[in-house]
Amino acid sequence: MKSAFFSILFLALAVPMLADWEACSIGASSQTSIQTYSSTNFALTVAGAPLEGPADTIGFASGPGKLSGDCEIVTRLTRISSGQQEWATGGIIIRESMSEGSKFFALGCTRAHGVQSFMRTDDAAAVSRQEGCAECTAPAWLKIVRTGNHFTAYRSADGVVWLQLFESDITMKKAAWVGVFATNGGGPASATLTFDRVT
Repeated sequence: MKSAFFSILFLALAVPMLADWEACSIGASSQTSIQTYSSTNFALTVAGAPLEGPADTIGFASGPGKLSGDCEIVTRLTRISSGQQEWATGGIIIRESMSEGSKFFALGCTRAHGVQSFMRTDDAAAVSRQEGCAECTAPAWLKIVRTGNHFTAYRSADGVVWLQLFESDITMKKAAWVGVFATNGGGPASATLTFDRVT
């Protein structure tokens, strides 16, 4: 599948923690660079593919180091501009390692297929996917809560009232990478995904 470059602009308003965030590529053919505009917004440019096989090819951004134990991450994806790339996806992810075949649990909003969960329960296994809200489009609030090895995904229209979508148990090391992911879905054209909250 042909991959392409695309830009993701994070406009994280009044969230100073993003000043310490860094971007990287996950996957041998992924290409990622980061451009920081201020302490609260930055652009991530990536080449990637859909989350589906035994190895990921995505862009990833997170704070310094892993988070240990129970945690949660929230973001709002406000816009997806991707031409005809229906699987262009942006969202949040908790993954055991930076290996392309790592276990992970993710929640993302796609351009044409609504809000979906993605997970890999064993290293180098295929990704399983569940549809949570076929009609949902950006802007979309997304949240993942980890309690031990139990992962729960939520969506919200306003960031206040949350609707539980999925839950799954994945045996994962206590210390894991927690952050934002994005992919252009493997299409030939660029895509821009805009976020304005990450906490």
